[in-house]
Amino acid sequence: VTARNSLYPEARKSGNGDKKLVVIASEGCHYSITKAAMVMGLGTDGVKKVKCDDNGGMLVEDLRRVVEEELKAGRTPFFVNATSGTTVTGAYDRVEDIAQVCKDYNLWFHIDGAWGGSVIFSQKYAHYVTNGSRYCDSFTIDAHKGLGVPTQCSALLTREPDVLQRSNSLDAAYLYHGDSLDLGDGTLGCGRRGDSLKWFLSWQYHGTEGFRTRVDKAMENASALRRKLRDRPEFYLLFDQECLNVCFYYLAPDLRHLKTAPRQQLIKQAPNIGKITAAIHDEILIRGRIMYDYSPAKYLGLQSFFRIPFNSDRIEERHLDLVIEEALEVGKALFG
Repeated sequence: VTARNSLYPEARKSGNGDKKLVVIASEGCHYSITKAAMVMGLGTDGVKKVKCDDNGGMLVEDLRRVVEEELKAGRTPFFVNATSGTTVTGAYDRVEDIAQVCKDYNLWFHIDGAWGGSVIFSQKYAHYVTNGSRYCDSFTIDAHKGLGVPTQCSALLTREPDVLQRSNSLDAAYLYHGDSLDLGDGTLGCGRRGDSLKWFLSWQYHGTEGFRTRVDKAMENASALRRKLRDRPEFYLLFDQECLNVCFYYLAPDLRHLKTAPRQQLIKQAPNIGKITAAIHDEILIRGRIMYDYSPAKYLGLQSFFRIPFNSDRIEERHLDLVIEEALEVGKALFG
């Protein structure tokens, strides 16, 4: 809403008018992007998806193609959503390159850093976000995810400090009296909890160094689990990239010859691998020693695979070993 009202101020009064507004996001974006388009009256057809690379990151070349196609069709692209840490694969979009496309076509550039944006606190990994975040118009981060702040604690940051008021404020003099620190008039909600206080108190307690340590430890644990999975013949590591997510398949004995096969070959020769994942997952839950989830990635042609996102600095190597141990024991019991 802020992006639309900022780019097209007349929409505050007359709505979308004759404009066929279009939101553009990758196939790996969070479902909330499509839901927001529904709420705005754009419909799910008002969200155009950009193809992803093998790791689930937006293909910038395809972004430019989608923008051109929408313009030629008489529609109005106005908002591009890049993702810093996709929910499923953990991929970081090439935000600097995406920013250039947005600049070329005068599009609002938003970065969804809800999950992976916490790496901005890390000196080692911040570049995944900061290389292009200075060009974005808005940025979201969920402190209750990567930083361990009690749920719910989400922040929306904007490049222009007054853009929320300019875009969304109305004449409600019985509530708002021109106080620049009162953000209520610039957002969709009025009454709300003081969620920012939770982040402030957490920051005071842990400090910037504490957040940095937490993020670095999560990234190190993810890397360590990837190394362990890579070395085992019973597992197929799906996305060998530096991020907070670890995604993998358990390979039943008759599939282990595909350990080093290209992903497309695995998909073709293991049509039931998603069912294997689900069966192992259900039994692990019953055993109760550890719990981790699974997810498909249909936009990459992948059936359900194990997906472990890391955000806690209390995970130790014994926990990583338990992930593997449980999958091996259950997998052997179920599939030999």
